[in-house]
Amino acid sequence: MNPPGAPIRHYIELRMGSSTFFLANTPLLVIEPRENMLVKPVGLAAAQRVVQGVAWPAFSLDADMEPVADAPWTRAIFLNTAEHGVGILVDDLRLVPVDHLRVEPFFPLGPLPPGGEPLFDAAAMETGTLTLVFSTRGLIAHLLYEERRHGHAQ
Repeated sequence: MNPPGAPIRHYIELRMGSSTFFLANTPLLVIEPRENMLVKPVGLAAAQRVVQGVAWPAFSLDADMEPVADAPWTRAIFLNTAEHGVGILVDDLRLVPVDHLRVEPFFPLGPLPPGGEPLFDAAAMETGTLTLVFSTRGLIAHLLYEERRHGHAQ
């Protein structure tokens, strides 16, 4: 569920349109406000973060986890930052201490999505609300798949 050896103290609650998800907050994440981003669509990546001359694409996803070109967002969360960073754009986020949630891991049934990893590997319960938790590896695989499918950042 979480990167090996990384104790999780917080989850990040991500709001994207009418959907809400959790993502484990690890030291490998980079959060950028919109004003620090290059808002230049490439393929269906709605924005980019340039690191040492290399553009990292960031995608806005709809409820079906498909990229959408035009969606409101305030921040980008970049994953896979030790290699080739890819990001997800979110309307809003908040940190939630792990002791405020009851997180239960699960293994999804059915075929794997095109990225080859499950997108979700847990569900979290907070004050009577059940929310899916992104698998960090699955989200990275999905975003890299979307980058290959819709074009690389330049």
